[in-house]
Amino acid sequence: MTMLSGWAFERFPELTHLDLMHQVDNVASCRVAQKSGYLFQEVLPARPPFPLDGHRHTLARP
Repeated sequence: MTMLSGWAFERFPELTHLDLMHQVDNVASCRVAQKSGYLFQEVLPARPPFPLDGHRHTLARP
């Protein structure tokens, strides 16, 4: 978990999870999400203003 994710969970105790989303062609963001402990959840269909499908990764409260 990153420092920012840890801060968010501490600052907002009502949070149960954090979502990280990126376009499917952004391989670097996908790697960062996985290395930060975010688990891949689903492929999101493209919707304006985003021209490509996306990935949603989730980090549950520790």
